[in-house]
This record gives sequence, structure tokens and C-alpha cells, in this order.
Amino acid sequence: MRDILDIIALLDPEQETAFVRYLEGLNRRSDTKNIALFKLLRKGQTRDLDLKLYGKANANALYVLANRLQHRLIDFVAAQSFSKETSADMNCLKLLLASRIFFEQKKFKLGFKTLKRALVAAEEIEAYSILNEIYQTYIQYAHLQDQLALKELLHRADHNRAQYLQELQVTTFYAQFRAQGMQDLGADLNQQFETAMDASQLRLDKNLSYKSLYQLLSLAVETAEQQQAFYQILGLTKNILELIKLKTGLQGRYALYRMRSLHLAALSLFRNKQLEACQEALDLLANDLKTYTSYRSLLSDKFNLLQSLTHFYSNRPFEAIALLEKQNNEDLHARLTLCMFHFHQGEFDQVAKLLRNLNHSDAWYEKKMGWSWVVQKNIIEILLLVERDKLDLVLLRLRAFKRRYKGLLQEKGQERVVAFLKIVDIYYQDPNSIKDPSFIKKVETELTGKNPLEEDIFVMSFYAWLKSKMTADSLYETTLALVRTHGN
Repeated sequence: MRDILDIIALLDPEQETAFVRYLEGLNRRSDTKNIALFKLLRKGQTRDLDLKLYGKANANALYVLANRLQHRLIDFVAAQSFSKETSADMNCLKLLLASRIFFEQKKFKLGFKTLKRALVAAEEIEAYSILNEIYQTYIQYAHLQDQLALKELLHRADHNRAQYLQELQVTTFYAQFRAQGMQDLGADLNQQFETAMDASQLRLDKNLSYKSLYQLLSLAVETAEQQQAFYQILGLTKNILELIKLKTGLQGRYALYRMRSLHLAALSLFRNKQLEACQEALDLLANDLKTYTSYRSLLSDKFNLLQSLTHFYSNRPFEAIALLEKQNNEDLHARLTLCMFHFHQGEFDQVAKLLRNLNHSDAWYEKKMGWSWVVQKNIIEILLLVERDKLDLVLLRLRAFKRRYKGLLQEKGQERVVAFLKIVDIYYQDPNSIKDPSFIKKVETELTGKNPLEEDIFVMSFYAWLKSKMTADSLYETTLALVRTHGN
């Protein structure tokens, strides 16, 4: 049932209505239960579904019905996606085919007019493979027109072929870089990319398509996330963002590449504490979401989460919290971020309430969300226990955390998380230690080894908790001061 709920969460209201019509068209009997089950799940009802549908307990029938509904949902989403993804390409191909028919029928004027429309449409969506076919047709009939000289046509065709090969090179680079296991944890990420791009004879310039820019940026962000090295891709992020700004709007899936790239750029800028630049990228994304409404269901949750974080670290906490409270309760990133917001505000009862709703095991969350999310959740839970002065529970949770995650964190190059919790342990057992010069030195040595400009905004937020204890200032004001000092 979880998979069905995940798919339903991807549908906007218009798509939900369309799916019901889709089921009605497929149903041969009027008493089919699939629509009723879909409507119940859409409302978030998951208990006693067999009783509501059949009037009695019937787990087997419900299982079969749910399985069929899931297959129908997958077919529907695939059909919708295919329609969106290929409509622009198909338009180009239909125009190209029509022009060839006109040429074969010796309707040359109409053929060139139609071929020109295909050319303009294909250039707009950077469809280099289709453009190859268009230029071949132009060259084949070049002797019958005088608008484009053969030399000019050959030059354009060669230029397009080079762009097509460049896009192929980016895809190859992407696959090879990933196949190498995201490279060595100790190596400079920016240098890794420069070396690998030089080896692949790739240049970051305006000739790269939106798809290529997205592939490069997604690879960089994913690697930076694993290595906690967002500062090392800051230059690459800014360069790609500038190239995106230079490009004109695109249709269909090409617009989706642009929007996904804007989100990744905004995320990278946020993690680097570049809040003004992050907001600029988010504004561009917001405009695109208004234009391409069919993609809102894919990107709106990610947009809202990042926008709320930008609000929060820009001293607009109430806007940040209000935005996330509207988010789907199934969005675990939003739930944990809300915990962090309320924790910074000193609203510990609200934090506890939110954490109680995250009631699955760590193993379950690790499988669904990844180890990094689970580590953040554990840290918030431990700090909440410290704030509430639950001595036995603090010590118990610290030991359990070290036992489960110390080895993993060391393997991932995240020893500072272990060091942070060790210092939390020292502070909690002896609060006066924060005034001890040796304790302060330990904090500076083990937690602030990086240049503050290079520090990730989330890591800085956890360090801010310790600093707020040293200075007796509020956690939120301490965090904002650190971000302002070492951000943009």
C-alpha cells in the first residue's frame, strides 16, 4: 500500500481526476472497487479498507485489488509522462516527415516552409539528433532553394554534429565518473571534475544543452553531498547557473532539465550559505513552475523545502515554518526540517511532538531516507534530551548512537559528527566545562577545522548549538550570526 500512496502523492488534482476517468474507461462492470479504493487512499485512509469496501474482513481480495490499482497507476503515470516527454520531439519529427512527403510530391516551396518550421522547433528544444536528420534533408534538396547556400548548410550541420557529440561525451563522462565510485573521499572535488572533464575533452560553455548541464550539476551535487564538500563545487555551480540564465525557455522535458538544474544550483548555493544567490535561483524556478504547471507535482515539495530553509536562515522563521506546515505529512525531509526550525526557536514541546510522529525504526528510515537523514534525526533527538535534562536517556542514546554509527561515519569521512557528540557528552556531564580554556580549544580543534567560508550550513548549525552554550545567547541568533559572518 505504501507504493500506491507514493504514486498518488505525485499526482496533482487535475491528474487525480484524469486517473478516475482513465479507470472508468477501463472498468467493464459498474461495481468495480478500484475507484473507491483510490478515493479512500487519496484521502489518506489506510485502516480497515477491506471492511469499507466489502463490508467484511477480506484481506485477500483487498490485496488483489490494491495490486491491480498499483499497476493501473503505473500505466497511467507512464502514459502521462510519455505524452509530456515526447510531444515536443514528436512535433519536430512530424514536421520533418511532412516536409519529406512534400518534397517527394515535388511541392518544394511547401516542403522548405515545413522543413524550416521543423528546424526552428528542434533548435528550440536542443534536439541535436533530430537536427541531424533535418540538415540531411536540407542538404539533399539544397539545389532546389536559394535561401541557404550549401556552404552555410554544411557549416550548420557540422556545428550541430559537434554539439550532438558533445552531449554524448557528457553522458559518457557522467557514466564513467559514477562507475568509479564517486572518486576518493580525500581528493579535492573541483580538481576531480576539472581533471575528468579535461580527459573527456569537455568544456563548460553555452553550447552544452540543458540535459548536459543537468547531468554535470546533479553529479557534482550528489558527490558533494557524499563528501560533505559543497564549497568545492561552488565555482562549478555558479558557472552552470550563469549558463542557464543565458539560455531561452524550452518546452517539455527540456524545461524539466532546466528546472531541476535550477533546484540543484539553489541547493548548492544554500549549503554554501550564499542565501541571496540561492533566492535568485529559487525565483527563477518559481517562475518556471508557474509557466510549466504540469511539473508542479514533481518539484513543488523540493522547492517549498528549500524556500523554507532560505527563509529560516534569512531571519524569517515564521514564514519558513508556515510554508512547511502546509507540506504533505508524508514528506519526511519536511518533517525533520520542521523539527530543526522549532528546536532553534526553543520550542522543545513542539519538537517532541513532531519526533513522536516519526515512529518507525532507524533501520526503516535508513532504508527509505538514507543514513545521513537518520544521523540528523538522532542528533536532534539527543540534543532535545540534553535540553530537557534527561540524564539517563542522554547517556543511553549517546552510547547507542556511537555503537551503531561510529564506524559508518568514520568510513564516510564524517569523524566530526562523532567528535561533536563526544563534546556534547562532556558538556552535559559537566556544564561548567564550557568555561574551561581546554574545552574551548577542543571544540575549535575538532569541530572548526575548516575555513568557516567552506563550512556547510547544516554543520555550522550544529556547531552553533555549542557556541550558544558558551556565549549564553539564543541558538537562533547564534546561528544567524555565524551564517551572516561566513555567508554572502
